[in-house]
Amino acid sequence: MAVVQISKIQIRKGKKLESGIPQLSGGEFAWAVDTQELYIGNGSVTEGAPAVGNTKVLTEYDNILELTRGYKFAEGNPAIVRSVGRSLQSKLDDYVSIRDYGATGDGSSDNSIAIQRALDDLFLNENTEFRKILFIPNGTYLCLSNILIPSNAIIVGESNTDAILNINNNIIATKTTSGVTIGSFSASSRPENIKISNIKIRMTTGLVNLTGARNSEFKKIIFEGPYTLGQSGSSSLVAWSNDIDGTKVTNLLFEQCEFLKGYVGVTAINSTAVDTDIHFNDCKFFLCGQGINLSGQSNQKNQWIIKDSYFDLIFDRAILVNNGIGFTVTNSKFTKCGNGLNDASTPLVPVIEFGQNQNNNIIDCFFDRIQEAGVTSSFFKLSVPEVLNGSKTTVSNSATAAITLSDGQRTLAVFSALNRYIFLDYILSLDSYIRKGKISIILNIDISSTTFEGLYDNNVTYSKNDSVTYLNNTYVALQTATGIPPTGAPNSALFWSLVSASITDEYIYVPSTLPGENIMSNFEFGFNLLNNNNIPGVETLQLWYKNPIATGLNGSISFYVSYGV
Repeated sequence: MAVVQISKIQIRKGKKLESGIPQLSGGEFAWAVDTQELYIGNGSVTEGAPAVGNTKVLTEYDNILELTRGYKFAEGNPAIVRSVGRSLQSKLDDYVSIRDYGATGDGSSDNSIAIQRALDDLFLNENTEFRKILFIPNGTYLCLSNILIPSNAIIVGESNTDAILNINNNIIATKTTSGVTIGSFSASSRPENIKISNIKIRMTTGLVNLTGARNSEFKKIIFEGPYTLGQSGSSSLVAWSNDIDGTKVTNLLFEQCEFLKGYVGVTAINSTAVDTDIHFNDCKFFLCGQGINLSGQSNQKNQWIIKDSYFDLIFDRAILVNNGIGFTVTNSKFTKCGNGLNDASTPLVPVIEFGQNQNNNIIDCFFDRIQEAGVTSSFFKLSVPEVLNGSKTTVSNSATAAITLSDGQRTLAVFSALNRYIFLDYILSLDSYIRKGKISIILNIDISSTTFEGLYDNNVTYSKNDSVTYLNNTYVALQTATGIPPTGAPNSALFWSLVSASITDEYIYVPSTLPGENIMSNFEFGFNLLNNNNIPGVETLQLWYKNPIATGLNGSISFYVSYGV
């Protein structure tokens, strides 16, 4: 039937919490004044209702999530039978986004207040139930005020390229669960157990200040500044200072982090001697004035380990440690570091420099400078070391050079005379002949006396023939079924050596002079100590060779280097 006009709908009303909801007639409305709820009667079963009762009508006053209590993980999937039901509200509360607190990520609105509210609500809350992971969706979140990250905070971004905190000229720092900030930390009240991952932190003159923090992890974070190569400045992307042992920054892990375009990637300043433990695993430092600058006190224990990391296009030193012992770098790569605006063939400063020479080790690391600046034919080439004052440095990449005929000293490579020992493992190839050897150079502390030692073995390749072949009585190689030298060959055991024992034994006739022996034994190494920087004192060690024209052959050499103080 058609409804022509309704002037008023009369419904019952009352207080649900006092008298409850009565059974309503079919189609009859009732309004609970105290709980702001609306009901309608189902009607009788004979009228077609599925059941006698009242049906609640949803209004703006209802909490829909609270009404939805039927969530069950993988419900209906026969492979999952043990999950239990829970409310949708509790399910959604597993996950907290900074957008739940009003952050916009539009790149222009100030998000600092919203982010700080989220951090404080979750991690300053005495009820640990609410210490959830704080999620940062992709977007650019401009922060016009400082951000203070409390202890126990866990922050995870959606992507470290697109979830961006733009702090501009402001600071990200830390605080305790009771709200204590930098300047008031104590041994019993300090930031700790902070975990941040998968975001980009962009800054101009701002920085991430970790003073006071301990036992914390930073993974897959991009720290990005505005630096251009050669630009002057001193601000850092990440920094901290240690004033007393009780609040020292220690037990920090940086893993798969990138430090991009900063005057300094990481700065640590110790105004008192403290022992610290910092790890960098699989990190990258790119386009910085300096990579890491650790300034401290004499004999402090820098238990820093840098492993599987990459330093590229660093204007000054990639790592500078002015004091302390125990610093270790392993399996890392250094390219275009310490050259200023030059290329790797014209370095300016060491790639890594230590103020103390005790127990600071660089192990199995790649330096492009070994080849680009170290291998040279110039007598006047200045050597700037890859590592200065390192206890031990082993270079993982080999250097190669062409070998030509020369009756006089011909420069092969230059090394720093500031290192007190230099060891080379080399392979010299002249035509088809190979010489393997080691060179050891040891300098005393004032470079007034030296020790040079060269040991080598010849490895000559012989030709194998089915019949005897004499080459000017130099050598003969043969293969017989009986193992007996053929007719006409010398029978003395002094001339024959067994190569293998099988049905077809192989013998080699070894006379007093092997082929290539004169070629290799007449090849000579040596070195000179030079002053090539126009400053008083010796700083360059020139390694030279002689390959006599009368007995030598052209070829090549490859070598691995280790050195230290």
